[in-house]
Amino acid sequence: MMSQALTNSTVGQRMRLYWTPHKSRRREREFVEFLAAKLDVEIFNQRLDLDPAHLDSLIDREELLGCLVADRRLSPRKRQDCIEEVRNLPAKIRVAMEPSRVSFDLVVEQAGRSHYLEFHEEQHRNLKDNRPKTIFETSGNGIAVPRYLQRFIRDFWRMTTFPNFTIVWFDWFEANREAYSPSFAGGFHEYHLEGQFSFKAFLAKDCPHASGSGA
Repeated sequence: MMSQALTNSTVGQRMRLYWTPHKSRRREREFVEFLAAKLDVEIFNQRLDLDPAHLDSLIDREELLGCLVADRRLSPRKRQDCIEEVRNLPAKIRVAMEPSRVSFDLVVEQAGRSHYLEFHEEQHRNLKDNRPKTIFETSGNGIAVPRYLQRFIRDFWRMTTFPNFTIVWFDWFEANREAYSPSFAGGFHEYHLEGQFSFKAFLAKDCPHASGSGA
């Protein structure tokens, strides 16, 4: 299906989808194939670079801590692990120093507007990957944190930085794909199963960025 969608795309369509395939991400590929079948979209096998100015949007440690303390959907152990790690971070956190080091799973361009999508699987809420990864102080000095925390911080940054952003959780998509009609309206939208962790609920606890609407 994907090869047919790529073959049939024509230059000049209003909607373009930028996506870099990964062999290990079968569910993500199925999601992109679904979008290709549902939408009149031209697919580009490439990553759309972010504006470097977005990296100047810093995360406030106390804002993130407030959301973690109030949350009741993450596992208690991992929630506490995140709290302890975040308490040791500087007051302002930079996610990356170069745009090439952070991205979205998919970017849709329509009528001159970019809309950003993440297809989230278990790792975005199970928080089990302890491999050391890097985030940054405002000065540019690197700070080693577990991969699960780097991923979580980047998700938080995406939601508080980009006004046009959608998260589709893998288990919601598997349960609701027949009824899902994708659209790319402005604002923050999240598709998640009832009772599961959601970033919409996470932000709505104590955070000033809770104005984004969710699906």
